[in-house]
Amino acid sequence: MSVCGFTAAYLYYVKRERAISVHNYVSTPRVGDIYIVEKETPEDGQFVYYLKVKGTDEQNVYFYRSKLTAGAPYDVLLSQFDTTKKEQYSKLEIAAIVSGKWMTPNHDMTRLIEIERK
Repeated sequence: MSVCGFTAAYLYYVKRERAISVHNYVSTPRVGDIYIVEKETPEDGQFVYYLKVKGTDEQNVYFYRSKLTAGAPYDVLLSQFDTTKKEQYSKLEIAAIVSGKWMTPNHDMTRLIEIERK
């Protein structure tokens, strides 16, 4: 198998595993889950940040946001969360992000690419 073939197969596998994690966990958020979010804006280009679930209620999920952003997912982002502020997303907003239909003007290029559960 060539290097190109191996790389293509590996990237397909990673993308598939990420999609499975989102499918399996998005409807049942737990404290400590890590949401890996990819966003693209005209000002900043494409970047990745992490959200750590702080808590949930019937309609919302509350997160701590990573202190750092990067051009791709990096493990160093997993340990650097700003616990002085929390972000809130309704479960309907999260479903819209997952389906690619979050229609607010400043979030139209936001994707949930993976959920890590320990």
